[in-house]
Order: sequence, then structure tokens, then C-alpha cells
Amino acid sequence: ELGIRPEQDAAWTAFAARIRDAAARYRSARQRMPAPAAGLEARLAAAESGLAAELERARACREAAAALLPALDEAQRRTVDALSWLVIPGSGPGAMAGTAR
Repeated sequence: ELGIRPEQDAAWTAFAARIRDAAARYRSARQRMPAPAAGLEARLAAAESGLAAELERARACREAAAALLPALDEAQRRTVDALSWLVIPGSGPGAMAGTAR
């Protein structure tokens, strides 16, 4: 949908690789998280671990986007903005209704 031109291919390829890497690191971090144990402190520790993994993923995605966007023209940037929910988990269609995954 973006219509990446040959001169933009390197920036796009780097962006896609960074997004895939961020997703893989997030999945790995989530798999290493222990199931929350009983008790407030244990549940808060599990929540903190999950939030830290999400923050790392968001930071990596922001950095990847910051490297890509200057290579795009205005129409491509508008398309990226419209499709940003594909990169930002929980922000897609249905997020306000609580149906995002």
C-alpha cells in the first residue's frame, strides 16, 4: 500500500527488520515471564515485567519509525499514519470497544 520506490527500499527493509526483531524480543520476554503467583506483590511484579516488555517494544518501534519516515513522501507518511495500528498493539479497530488483541 505504500508503494515503496527503489531508493526507499533500504529504509523500508531496515524498518521491517527492526519491527520483526522487536516483536520477537517481546514474544521471548513474555514467554520468560512467570505466571503471576498469589498475592499483591507477585501480581504487581508480573504486571511490571509485562509493562517493561511492552515499553521496550514500543521504544524499538518508535525508533524504527523515526528512521523510516524521513525516507517517505507525504502521501506515504499519511498511509503509515492510517495504518499505524498495525505496529501499535491495542490501537487497532475495536480497541475502544475492548476488542483489540
